[in-house]
Amino acid sequence: MNQNIAYTDIFEILRILCLKMDQKTLMTVFNLGDQKAAAFFQWAKEHHLLPIKNRPDFQNSSDVCVRDISMLIKILSIPMFKFLTLKKTKEIEICLEKSIGQLILNKASKEDIIQLVSQVGDLFLQARCMDSAVILYRQGVYYCKKFNSPKNIFIASVLNLSRIDFMRGANPIETATLQMEGLSHVTKQNFTVDDALLMLYAGIVQHFMGNEEKGHCLRQKGEAYIRERNHQNSEAVPLIGWHIYLKGHFKEAIEYYEDMILAIENRQNAEIATLAYPPIIYSYMFLGEFQRAMILNEIIYSHALEYSDFSTAALMHGIEGRIHVSANDNENGADILYKALAESSQGNFVWGQYYALCGLCKLHLNRGQIKACRDNLILMRKLAKKYHIGKMYSSPFMLDVLKHIEMQGLSQIKEMGYENEIMRHIRSHNIHMKGTSFRHLALLEKSRKGNPDEILEMLTKSIDLLKESGNLPELGASYIEFARIMSEINNIPGAKKYASLGWKTLGSCAREHFPNELAGLVEVSGLNPDMGTYMDTLLLELHHMVDVNSLILKMLTQLGRILKVESSGFALFYNNSPSIIATQNINTRQESSPQYQRMLGWISFTQIQKKTTVQFNDCPKKTSLFVDFDDDPGFILCVPFFEANQVKAVLYLESYYRGQPLTLPEKQGLEKFARNITPHMFGVLLNLENKKIPLSALDKKDAKEIKKSGDKDYFIGISDSVRFALHRISLVARTEVPVLLFGETGVGKEVFSKEIYCQSNRKGSFIKVNCGAIPDTLIESELFGYERGSFTGANQMRKGYFELADKGTIFLDEIGELSLRAQVKLLRVLQEKEIMRIGGSEMIPVDFRLIAATNKDLALEVEEKRFRNDLYFRLNVLPIEIPPLRKRKSDIPEFVQFFMEKYCKVMEKPLCAWTPEVLARLMAHDWPGNVRELENVIQRLVLLSETNEFTLKNIEINDQMNFVRPDSIQTLEEVTRKHIIHVIRHCNGKIAGTDGAARLLGLKRTTLISRMEKLGIKSNS
Repeated sequence: MNQNIAYTDIFEILRILCLKMDQKTLMTVFNLGDQKAAAFFQWAKEHHLLPIKNRPDFQNSSDVCVRDISMLIKILSIPMFKFLTLKKTKEIEICLEKSIGQLILNKASKEDIIQLVSQVGDLFLQARCMDSAVILYRQGVYYCKKFNSPKNIFIASVLNLSRIDFMRGANPIETATLQMEGLSHVTKQNFTVDDALLMLYAGIVQHFMGNEEKGHCLRQKGEAYIRERNHQNSEAVPLIGWHIYLKGHFKEAIEYYEDMILAIENRQNAEIATLAYPPIIYSYMFLGEFQRAMILNEIIYSHALEYSDFSTAALMHGIEGRIHVSANDNENGADILYKALAESSQGNFVWGQYYALCGLCKLHLNRGQIKACRDNLILMRKLAKKYHIGKMYSSPFMLDVLKHIEMQGLSQIKEMGYENEIMRHIRSHNIHMKGTSFRHLALLEKSRKGNPDEILEMLTKSIDLLKESGNLPELGASYIEFARIMSEINNIPGAKKYASLGWKTLGSCAREHFPNELAGLVEVSGLNPDMGTYMDTLLLELHHMVDVNSLILKMLTQLGRILKVESSGFALFYNNSPSIIATQNINTRQESSPQYQRMLGWISFTQIQKKTTVQFNDCPKKTSLFVDFDDDPGFILCVPFFEANQVKAVLYLESYYRGQPLTLPEKQGLEKFARNITPHMFGVLLNLENKKIPLSALDKKDAKEIKKSGDKDYFIGISDSVRFALHRISLVARTEVPVLLFGETGVGKEVFSKEIYCQSNRKGSFIKVNCGAIPDTLIESELFGYERGSFTGANQMRKGYFELADKGTIFLDEIGELSLRAQVKLLRVLQEKEIMRIGGSEMIPVDFRLIAATNKDLALEVEEKRFRNDLYFRLNVLPIEIPPLRKRKSDIPEFVQFFMEKYCKVMEKPLCAWTPEVLARLMAHDWPGNVRELENVIQRLVLLSETNEFTLKNIEINDQMNFVRPDSIQTLEEVTRKHIIHVIRHCNGKIAGTDGAARLLGLKRTTLISRMEKLGIKSNS
């Protein structure tokens, strides 16, 4: 009966979808195996339901009892989604229209139909099929209007469409019209959170379309509602961030990001990053914090590649180029911007083209090429008109461009006259552009011999607005113009005051941008606060915070700003194991990623050393076009926090752009800060009422404290991959189930086998057998034993390994090396639990537990007929992977300490010290020999150590086995490029999958694609 109900559901869904299916399509849509699909067709035949020739649907039959349509519609979404994915994009709307028509005929409720369309759209969105999702969401809105749905359902449908258009960077007039139509039904009495969200979306769209006043009013109303009711859900956060940015409040936008967006950054929601980061990137850029802008840009770029979102990736290329030219790195900026423009033009990515053209305009301004600036502005305006984009720019340099166009006598761009644009911005709600425009207006009045008091009043307004905005470069420029006016009217004290303010505001850029004629008014010494002052100020701010999340995030962001680093993390230690409780600009989604493992490794090293550790090289990535997070940063800093002489927490900071080492005053200031903040911070942590540390950090710590026995000293380290293997061991150890350990040579499979033995109930012998070390001619006699006289030289009876393992455990290492003949006998022993010695005539019962290990891919060996599939299935009950050292480099510091203590004791030497430089060298190596290779290196270091300290000169690691002639030496980039091309050709152009290039190279698919793009490699290379 249950089977008939299931078949009836399938039949009804086929009727709703208005089609007939072959068996292959049926299996795909309903996730059926061959037998179930054949059984369904047999059932349909018995009930006379098979398709009639020239009819697109199944016949009706009174014999079939179908469910109520409201029940059926609940299970329809996934089959409908799977069916529509088999269609071309242009066919989806037609198929959907037919299906909805059938539902209407079956008298499905209008609300159910709309909900179904929305659910299928959500499935397309999850599958990153954006164009198909748009079709579904548009249809949802269409049916809302057709069925005259209630306001809340219509608003929800328009929100779906608004959300996906915003994610794609699309700006269709149709969506804008629907947004305003939906909002026309909103009243004070029926206002909801969805209405507020739609107002924020509509307000941003209206701003992009050039209706800035209307957009501002909508966003202001939506933000006020959400803030008043504290509805800070994950969708509202980035929209409010955009609103703050579009008002020109960059300092506030950064604070909002650091308070709100960082708190949701680790929720593994890529859309949050996509929506929230662009305005924050620009805010950092306008504040002159180019390093942070670049690292955020790299993060969103990598997210875009991970999800094959090439329009966003091209957009981020354009923004990256803009950051470079804003930092006066014109050469690299030009390379990036022209590539971004080509990518965006080829893919018809509108916003990518717009932002790239904007960046090129800034590039030409830097180079003094005003005619080229004008040409780019014309292209921007053409693109804007074509795609209904308003005169949307929030960059002050545009006013400089318009000014130079006028000064050089070039014809003005239509609708973009210099003075008209100044006045437009003065009337706007963007305090950043308003503040800049007041300075331009003051300079215009000055050129017209205007009243000095009125000019100073304009500059005062400019300064006040730019202070509120937070744009220090523009604020510094306004201070300088104020100082000039004061100097011209012989107010020397005033001139000195504002010149000093200008110098201080420009900070590190002062020497480059400060005018020579005012240099004599500034006393440089004593203007900028020292490290101690910054630290004391931060300490006062943190001492008033009692929420641990806010305290730690504020500490990370402010210390990063003071020390000019981009990325940071904070770890607490429980039972000598670190838990990361907060990060900024570090990918925490993949704990095996090189960046995450590097952070954990340095944190562990700091805890072992019990002192501040610093690593710096003088070749930072600041001149590179892109950051590869797999590469080591130029600057790493770890600061320990002590409690009762034990390291209980570590602050981690890293930078790819910082160009100078940590000075002694900076180091001392940090250590003093750590000592002073520790009592308050640990007091907050112990206060259970205020403790709101993420679950991933504290609530899971107990799950990580795995009991160890046997060779427990070998189970050092902090990587979750090893903890997971130990957890599986704890599940299987006390059973009699065979265990298969697999992993590369040197990872320690024997150690893990001993752990299984120690945790098991068997207390007999532990017999180790290396199958690869026994010749084929002797394997049977070694495993099964022999009787006296069974062959020449058999002078006495000898028990085999299985007999010796009776009541105990046998460990067969390198089991993949067994011959097929030996595999047959092994299989029989496993099945019958009895053996016969060579030359013997009686079966001998044996009671043993089998643990096997291999460094081969046994599934592949089975396919290649080198390993018996029946033996493989017998062994593969609970496979346990032992990860290679290169994937858990965070364990290296503890391994080094363990082996160092071990061999110093053996050689009767005092414990050796080791430096951050040694750790950096060890962390950079990929360790093809795994833990065994690392042990050999540490043993050699202890042996060669003459000063009780590890030195780099004694580290002998063979990173490259083949010698090359000097005339054949290539750059690393050339070697990498050739090797990737070679592997791609070997894989016939296939990138992903089990036989793809990414797997052979040991890389993620997205990482390989990113590297291919950087090296100019195409899959058909």
